[in-house]
Amino acid sequence: MPAIASSLPRLAGLSALLLSLCAAADTLTITVEAKQSGKPISDAVVTIPGSGAPPPGKYTIAQNGRAFQPQVLTVPVGSEINFPNKDDTQHHVYSFSPAKTFDIELYAGKPESPIHFDKPGIVELGCNIHDHMQGFVIVTKRPHYGRTDKNGQVRFEHSAFPEGQPITARVWHPQLKDTTQFRKAAVTRETTRVTLALRPEPAPDEELDQLQQEFNNL
Repeated sequence: MPAIASSLPRLAGLSALLLSLCAAADTLTITVEAKQSGKPISDAVVTIPGSGAPPPGKYTIAQNGRAFQPQVLTVPVGSEINFPNKDDTQHHVYSFSPAKTFDIELYAGKPESPIHFDKPGIVELGCNIHDHMQGFVIVTKRPHYGRTDKNGQVRFEHSAFPEGQPITARVWHPQLKDTTQFRKAAVTRETTRVTLALRPEPAPDEELDQLQQEFNNL
């Protein structure tokens, strides 16, 4: 009897180890780093493929402090987004991105109806009154998506991820040289690091006006 009792802690420890190994096998961690410096990149959007599609939902992007909050939002295809104006000045929110073109003319408070995002892609937001305002909606039909933390990492619970076989991760960040496209990278369980070439973040008084110029040229 004492021998059996003494073996119980060892059995418990072995069970805990097996459970942790199983959990690790079901978790895919992707690390995103800057090509120039090798430093981790936070707030990069990462999506990976899988079976099924995420259900659409209802979301909010507010205008507050003359900025889009949040500046970047990832939503499933079919989702609706409200754009309430919480400032004491009017805004004119628009996008002419191929994934969603819309125009909410000068308004205060809450618009009459939300915007329906029915196609996947990258939607760039602007304000025709405040040129410096810029936001993005990442619309995805992929079931697995997330954003990197301060260590440049994002974790996915994905037990069906094939051993040794590559899948295509799509990675995006607002400082990419071309913010209209995803950066594609093949990853496996053994190769999970992705590098991005980012442009320097502009100073507040040097923010690019390209979106506003394109709007004026319509």
